Amino acid sequence: MIQIDATTSLLFKTVPCFILYAEIHRKFLGFFSLVKHNLPEIIADVPYRVEPQHPLPIICLIKDANHYPIVLHRIWYKLHLANGQVKQQNLWDIPVKISSRYWYKIFKLDLPHDRQQFLSLDLHVEVERKDKKYHCTNDNYRGTSHASFKIWMANEPLPRFPNLLLGDVHYHSNYTDDQVEFGAPLPIAVEMAQAIGLDFFCVTDHSYDLDDYPHNCLQNDPSLTKWKMFHREVKMLNQAQQTKTKPVIIIPGEEVSVRNSQGRNVHMLVLNDGKFYPGSGDSAENWFKPRSEFQIADILQNLSDHAVAIAAHSGYRAPLLEYLLIQRGKWEMEDCELQNLTGLQILNGENNESFRRGLHQWRELLLKGKKLYIFAGNDAHGNFNRYRQLGLPFLHMRERQAQLFGQMRTAVFVEKPAKLEQIVTALKQGISMITSGPVANLQATGEHGHRANLGETIHDRKIQLRILAKSSLECGALQEVILLRGDLQQRQEIVLQLWREFSSNWDFETILKCSIPSGHEYYYRLEILTDKGNFCYTNPIWQKTEKKAW
Repeated sequence: MIQIDATTSLLFKTVPCFILYAEIHRKFLGFFSLVKHNLPEIIADVPYRVEPQHPLPIICLIKDANHYPIVLHRIWYKLHLANGQVKQQNLWDIPVKISSRYWYKIFKLDLPHDRQQFLSLDLHVEVERKDKKYHCTNDNYRGTSHASFKIWMANEPLPRFPNLLLGDVHYHSNYTDDQVEFGAPLPIAVEMAQAIGLDFFCVTDHSYDLDDYPHNCLQNDPSLTKWKMFHREVKMLNQAQQTKTKPVIIIPGEEVSVRNSQGRNVHMLVLNDGKFYPGSGDSAENWFKPRSEFQIADILQNLSDHAVAIAAHSGYRAPLLEYLLIQRGKWEMEDCELQNLTGLQILNGENNESFRRGLHQWRELLLKGKKLYIFAGNDAHGNFNRYRQLGLPFLHMRERQAQLFGQMRTAVFVEKPAKLEQIVTALKQGISMITSGPVANLQATGEHGHRANLGETIHDRKIQLRILAKSSLECGALQEVILLRGDLQQRQEIVLQLWREFSSNWDFETILKCSIPSGHEYYYRLEILTDKGNFCYTNPIWQKTEKKAW
């Protein structure tokens, strides 16, 4: 929902915090604050896109009213369509006292049948505190734009193949709730996932938040009440989804702070493990102890058989203050080579330098013979349409259209009806790809009839590769389909085939014959690009033959 940038976070964490969101409600070191106010946070949000025939969910979230109680008088929206038409309607007009820590409502708005266009929406909220009325539009943060939300109304679903599920492997809920950030409650995320077109998402709240008392972010709870509450809620929501025509499956997890090979703090996504792994080195809960409880190898050696371990935002480089003060580091090559690591989350909400570093590191690992897979998530703390961030300490706010829930996706092939265990297995075995829009598939058939899918190995010397790609008007026309081959003996990756001309802008399929010398090992993978800058990268298929004995 709202986060603090790296520099601000460190400066803030040096100051004791006794209530949540003190960065808004307290003055830094006793000095003035341009963002402080005596109201709870009031935040509106909507998905950045809506699937065909799906209503638009609109959320109004009020946080910290236990410290700043209010009376909510009215909520209404104003909708601007592409043809200039404006629609306005009340959503709430019954006065109600709010004094809870979290209060939210999800409203559903039927959209026009004329889709394939952007619409703009403003949510207006009128509240009263201490006999004074306040009005806000989209949020009540000082220094934000309060600009209209821009929403894409799709008239066709996100591209996908049969049995292909779309998901987000890195999301933070309101169980991430501390002195610097918080996410949205899980029921909100489920509604947003359905609207966006997701089939699953992984909730990876911080290890140093999950071990806190539910109402005290600065005190650890040896009974792990919060962690247990989180797992109970995930189980309850998944059970409720079983009756849905298009269910959204939640995969429970945590983002664990661990020590890398240099003794510095990095983050690991641990999915679907029944154990809790503490990690608090970079939490700043104890300023003079930046050492996390476990090394990477400690957790990898103790994973449950059905768990998945992923290097979180593996291409990320910590800013200088984080490096110096809380000993943040990076995923080194030797860390990524440890046994039981499933893969790397190289795509974290943006096609940026961090993504390119992660992609390069992954290619280097593949050429060293490591079978590791790539994943995409957004690290969203809410952030369904807009990312709000505190900039310089207590002076201004920042906003951007990045790291939005579901914007960068991991797609997995799973037989339907899909279950949580099947999705986890597909993630664990790399039967998947990362995408910002288009999707692809690569299948191998050997000369002796053997078959291999993404993440698998085929042992025939001669194979046929079936190559598929799919896009949409929203994601852009196919521009390039690139088949890459990695030679593990030469430690070299080459473009084996490049297609730039297509009979259809939206669908592509072809067969290519390939062979390998005996005793060699190759991998093949696909990259897809569209004319709107969207992309897809598949996990590899490996081809390996034994050296002939003479």
